Amino acid sequence: MLKKYLKIFGVLVFSYFITYFLVKNIFISDTPQVDPNFASRLATNLAFLNLNKKTSEDQTVIFQPVGKGVYAGEDSKTKVVKFVEKEILWQTHTFQVNGREVKIKIPVGQPTPAQEILEKIYK
Repeated sequence: MLKKYLKIFGVLVFSYFITYFLVKNIFISDTPQVDPNFASRLATNLAFLNLNKKTSEDQTVIFQPVGKGVYAGEDSKTKVVKFVEKEILWQTHTFQVNGREVKIKIPVGQPTPAQEILEKIYK
């Protein structure tokens, strides 16, 4: 009987984490609209897992800092740019787009996008 309750509890915890992931990564700004860039961001994040693996038989990519949280490296065949989100200072901006509130993070010192661009992104 205890095994049954442990399985139910495990399924509930697993479901909670899957839902938490979906809300934070797939949906835009706590709305039911799916982020059109999710697939490309996921592919980029998965590619970062293999950044320091050997790119040829004898060489590995050596990363040099370009800016705060931004690293670049290359070898004879590969050029790679790596962004470390935790190292970048962010500003959160709130915009009214198509009648709803949208919050976006922009690196400190970067200009905010024009309203027309946001309206095209968040149709």
